[in-house]
Amino acid sequence: MLKKQNLQAIKRKIDELKNSVKRFDEIGIKVLGDAVLNHHCAHYRNQNGIWNIFGGPLNWDDRAVVADDPHFQGRGN
Repeated sequence: MLKKQNLQAIKRKIDELKNSVKRFDEIGIKVLGDAVLNHHCAHYRNQNGIWNIFGGPLNWDDRAVVADDPHFQGRGN
């Protein structure tokens, strides 16, 4: 559960971001946000020691990793 101090710290960060964006806008600089929402870190290693097995609610195996990346030994599309 979030504590009151944590919520206050988050609000300060949000306010700081809003003020920064406003200052940039005032001098003609447009701010863009970019978020990657589907990136995950693996929870477990495969039989070769490669981190490409995902746990948690989705519980994905190496089919969640593209097959054409030799570094992660995936089997996905």
